[in-house]
Amino acid sequence: MIGELWIKFRSSLFYCIFFYFLCYNKSKNMRGGRLMPHLKVRGLEKKVLIEKSKEIIDGLTEIIQCDRTWFTIEHIDTEYIFDGKIQEGYSFIELYWFERGEKIKKRVAAFLTEKMKEMNGNKDACIIFFPLLGENYCDNGVFF
Repeated sequence: MIGELWIKFRSSLFYCIFFYFLCYNKSKNMRGGRLMPHLKVRGLEKKVLIEKSKEIIDGLTEIIQCDRTWFTIEHIDTEYIFDGKIQEGYSFIELYWFERGEKIKKRVAAFLTEKMKEMNGNKDACIIFFPLLGENYCDNGVFF
């Protein structure tokens, strides 16, 4: 009797642990969803951004500690208008990501600011963080 109970307990415990790790891994990072940043860049020349894109991804990969293939960089062609004329404007990076904590966020901001200033001739640069929530992010029909 005790032997049978032990076998059932061991079997149940195995399945509990198995499903815990399966669910935990999915919620944390199955397919990279929790770590994957999207960068939308405007106010920079496309050619310069393309030339620096590998360096940017390499640096962010080191800071954030995620696979480089999870990043996307989008160049947005922008014209700034003021008083009826096209004006030179700010360089912006909009960073859409799952929160990584204040320490990582500050390191990312410093790194991206430095890279932006290299690309825009040391002019003003702005980084805007947009934190994503798993319940609002759906990838191929699966919410995170």
